[in-house]
Amino acid sequence: MSAVIRKSLADLGRRKVQTAVILLVVFLSSLSATLALTLLVESDAPFDHAFQQAQGAHLTMTFAASAVTESQLRARGANSVVRAFAGPFKVLPWTIQQSDGQTFTEALAGRAGPGGAVDRLTLSAGRWAQNNTEVVVSQQMADQVGVQIGDALTSASNIPIPTMTVVGIASGVGNEPSAWTLPGAVPLITTGKFQTSYLMDFRLVHAATNQDVASAANSISAGLAAGAVVDTSNYLDAKLGADRTTAVMIPFLLAFSIFALLASALIIANLVSGAVIAGTRDIGIMKSVGFTPAQVVGVLAGQMLLPAMVGCVLGVPVGILASQPFLSDTAHAFGLPRTFGVAPGPDALGVLAILLVVIATTIFASLRAGRMSAASAIATGSSPTTGHGYRLARIAARINLPRALTLGGGESFSKPARSAMTVGAILIGVATVTFSPGLSRSLSDVKAGLARDAAVQIQVFRDSSGPGSKGRQTAVPSGPGSTPTTATPTDEQTTALIAAQPGTARFVAERMADVSVAGAGEPVPLTAYRGDSSWLGYPIINGRWFSASGEAVAPTAFFTRTGRHVGDTITATLDGQDLRLRLVGEIFDIQGDNILLRTAWTTLPGNPEAQSYEIQLKPGTDGDHYAGAIQSSTTGLGIDVHGHGGVDTAFILINSVLAGLALILTLIALAGVFNTVVLNTREKARDIAILKAVGMTPQQVMTMVMASVALVGVFGAAIGIPAGIALHRNILVLMGQIASGTNIPNQYFSVFDPELLIALAAGGIVIALLGAMLPAQWAARSRVTEVLQTE
Repeated sequence: MSAVIRKSLADLGRRKVQTAVILLVVFLSSLSATLALTLLVESDAPFDHAFQQAQGAHLTMTFAASAVTESQLRARGANSVVRAFAGPFKVLPWTIQQSDGQTFTEALAGRAGPGGAVDRLTLSAGRWAQNNTEVVVSQQMADQVGVQIGDALTSASNIPIPTMTVVGIASGVGNEPSAWTLPGAVPLITTGKFQTSYLMDFRLVHAATNQDVASAANSISAGLAAGAVVDTSNYLDAKLGADRTTAVMIPFLLAFSIFALLASALIIANLVSGAVIAGTRDIGIMKSVGFTPAQVVGVLAGQMLLPAMVGCVLGVPVGILASQPFLSDTAHAFGLPRTFGVAPGPDALGVLAILLVVIATTIFASLRAGRMSAASAIATGSSPTTGHGYRLARIAARINLPRALTLGGGESFSKPARSAMTVGAILIGVATVTFSPGLSRSLSDVKAGLARDAAVQIQVFRDSSGPGSKGRQTAVPSGPGSTPTTATPTDEQTTALIAAQPGTARFVAERMADVSVAGAGEPVPLTAYRGDSSWLGYPIINGRWFSASGEAVAPTAFFTRTGRHVGDTITATLDGQDLRLRLVGEIFDIQGDNILLRTAWTTLPGNPEAQSYEIQLKPGTDGDHYAGAIQSSTTGLGIDVHGHGGVDTAFILINSVLAGLALILTLIALAGVFNTVVLNTREKARDIAILKAVGMTPQQVMTMVMASVALVGVFGAAIGIPAGIALHRNILVLMGQIASGTNIPNQYFSVFDPELLIALAAGGIVIALLGAMLPAQWAARSRVTEVLQTE
């Protein structure tokens, strides 16, 4: 055994390039596998990890300070359904004046510190407030409003809150206020426009279902005065939103994991088998001095396994570290506390798979060599290569091209198995490079289709807690710190106010009601539009937008659940009255649980009033200034400015993961080409030396070597581009089904324009040429006398 170890170590020192290539390929393979698998596991449930770390609240309840006292609320923590609680925290709507004159209202809570038994906050920057003029803001507020540590926030109302200095940024789990300061800085106000409320966080004994949480909320609030409970928040709703979005990442992370392992297996198998074949002469020498077949296999295995293990030892921690920025982005995207993510089980399986490929390929390739006689091995390793390469070279020689090109072209597939594995590596690289920008473009289109920011920039609610909020609210907020409803303008007044604004291009009024539909299994939200609504920007999957009374459109999930199809007529029951609706279109819409209907205003019976309005602004109109003009004209309206945060963060996260993993897989493809050319030039060293001896220049040698892989790159691109396009379509469809059970509009697949396809085709050739560049330079610089003397 000592002879095997000594021989393996000696060969590692002598074959530095081979050792370095094995180490690099396995390093990249283990890095990419670890990165993809860690992201796959840790991105599956970011809310669960953050919730566990922060001891998040199963139930958050807001109480009116005018109806209950702090002591009454503390007593609620002794309820048998409660395991632990935090609060009550005083919360007050805080209207902040910006430097440009605009105002926004956020919920300000009084809290002594970020810790506690329930709902611990995580400081991502700065520190906690130490006096009544310091404030800590949420990560969401910092992102959406642009608040930074050191900024001064000035109150725009008569509420006795001094100018606050931002000293920290924190994240929590669930329905958090937007800012925190010390309890003494939040006044107790029980009359007027803005009133104080109390916020309490509860961890429950039983909280597995919505029914468990609702039952606990009823038990906690039992016996309180009417109107004491202002709002309740269930952690399962926040978990559903986060899990639904991160679940979208699972398909392409799984695809990248498989890609990484498959590409690594092909390259490692190519590398190991080539190294064994190239070392056939050494095998003959070892057998001639007494090495047994088992010892020969052991030497070859040692040459491969030692650098492979070093590559894994280096690749795994780098992969784990490389995954952390993406996991941090995941937490940031959902406003969750940051957790350090490691997936030891899947990472270990990935590394084990890589090492098994190395071992299996080494044994398979070396068994035949180990069975050869010493004389046969020495003769095979010393003789010039013949066969397919020379036949292809003779065929290529008949082409009217420079001799260096025809010689290189003839060598392209002189080793069919090796060339096929190299084509496979390039194919995966090109498919990845095709899939990544395609998915990025499609997701950009999906984001635009969901946000509809190009069509609708402002949304106004006559009910300030109305549905559909997407942007930053600039009027009375809902949730923690909300206040009793003030006088709300009538439908006619609000319509006139919007129409009078100089920045209004067009708008549509909306009213939502719940209807019953056979097969839906639950009340279905139905939204009716007054006026032309065809411009609202909902992408059509099948059919068309409604254009007359009695026509309706619905998302994919509605059709799936009810078993209906475009063109069918359904009956929707509203307050005991049946509405006959003809389904004329399937739309791309994932609001709520993707079960809803949209129809014309005249479909509703009676003379309903609008609840909300969607507004398209004239070009050049600033959304914040428009919202400020509405806000200064009246009270009692909720206003959303679209484009502040929203779905952007999740899509930016997906794009960053795509870019990172695509880069790593491209590097693996480059390493595969590099390995192939190194092996080929090493085996052809004698032939290259003879060609140089008869007059071939170094430049012609480089051209010949580069030409030998150019055709391989063409084959890889020719197969890889269609494979990437097919993968793009299937993954996008799968992402839509996982996210909300929706189909995808056809326009989101049509993202591969001719310019992109040409660039992708060139990419396969570029990958091949870049991988061959360095070995070609080595071959061009090699000395004829040294090579022939060695032979």
